Amino acid sequence: MRLIIFFLIVYLFYCCVRRIIDALFYGGSCGRRPYSQKRQGGRAKQRIDELVKDPSCGVYIPKKDANTVRIDGKRYFFCSLECKEKFLKKRQSKLNAYK
Repeated sequence: MRLIIFFLIVYLFYCCVRRIIDALFYGGSCGRRPYSQKRQGGRAKQRIDELVKDPSCGVYIPKKDANTVRIDGKRYFFCSLECKEKFLKKRQSKLNAYK
């Protein structure tokens, strides 16, 4: 019984450390990894996606997972809707300051 409890504690510790490392090295608070699992031909295949930088918080995210907005013909990519809204509000306040 003690052995089972010991392995359970070790496993929980491992899961916590893994989540912390994923959060630190793969996207900060977003918790996304820079790759995706795609099933092709019945096998799981790892595919690296193009990374883009969020102009609001500076996090690199996969292009296919990003929230986007097109302004004056240029596409901007965001990790979350909050970053997108923050960027648009900041941009609008800059435009209002110049008027």
